[in-house]
Amino acid sequence: MRHTVLLGILWIGLVFYAVSIPNAETLFEDDFSAGTTKWEIFAGNGSVDLKESNPPKYGPKVLSIRSVDKNAVAFIKDFSFTDGIIEVLWKDAELPAEDADGPLFARVQAPEHANGYFGELDTDPGLHIGMLQKGIEKVLAKGSKLISTADWAWMKFQLDGNQLKIKSWLAFDNEPAQWMVELKDDKYQSGKVGIRVHSGTALIAFLRVTDLQGPGFHLVPNAFLTMSWGLIKQSTIK
Repeated sequence: MRHTVLLGILWIGLVFYAVSIPNAETLFEDDFSAGTTKWEIFAGNGSVDLKESNPPKYGPKVLSIRSVDKNAVAFIKDFSFTDGIIEVLWKDAELPAEDADGPLFARVQAPEHANGYFGELDTDPGLHIGMLQKGIEKVLAKGSKLISTADWAWMKFQLDGNQLKIKSWLAFDNEPAQWMVELKDDKYQSGKVGIRVHSGTALIAFLRVTDLQGPGFHLVPNAFLTMSWGLIKQSTIK
C-alpha cells in the first residue's frame, strides 16, 4: 500500500511538471538498457563497454568508459547540438588511484574530435569548464571547491550561445539552485555531444539532453524504488 501511494505521488508530480513547463523538449536520453546502439564509440587504447551497476538501482546496466594513454569517447549517433542542457548520472570509478577527468563533451567538431567544450569534475582542479583546440586542453573557468569522489553524482552542463554554465552534486543530495561555474566563450557554436574520459574510468548510468527549458524536474533516483526510478527515466516531456 505504501509503495502504491509513493508511486501515485510521483506520477502526480510528473504530470504537474509536464503541464507547468510547456514547450520543454527532451532531445535525447539513454539509460543503456538497449546497450550501446545509440552511440558511436572511439575507445582509443582504452575500452567502452557495458557493466552491471553497483548498486543496481542506478542500472541495471551502466556504460563503462576507460581511458589508457589517450581519450576514450562515445558520441550520440546522428545528433548535432547547438544550445541546451546536458545531464549525466555518473561515477568516477577508479578513485583514489586515478581520477577520470570527465565526463561531458559538447559542440565537438572534426577533425578527430580535437575541438569542443568539456565539462569536467576531477580531483585537480575540481569542477571546471574547458575546451579542446586542435587536441590541446585549456581550462576556461573553475572556482567551485567541489572535487570528484567515488560516489555517484549528477553533472549538469548548459550551453546557451556564448554562455556556458555547469554544476554538480552527489546523487543523494538535492540539486543546487545556483550554477557553480560560469563563463562566456564563442569559439564553438555547434557539434557532437558525448562522453569523454581522458584518464581513469567513468561509469555512466543515465544521460539526457534537453532544450534550454530543461526537463522540468530534477532526478533523485535513490529516493525512490527501482520501479519509480524507471518511471522517472522514461518520463520525457515532449
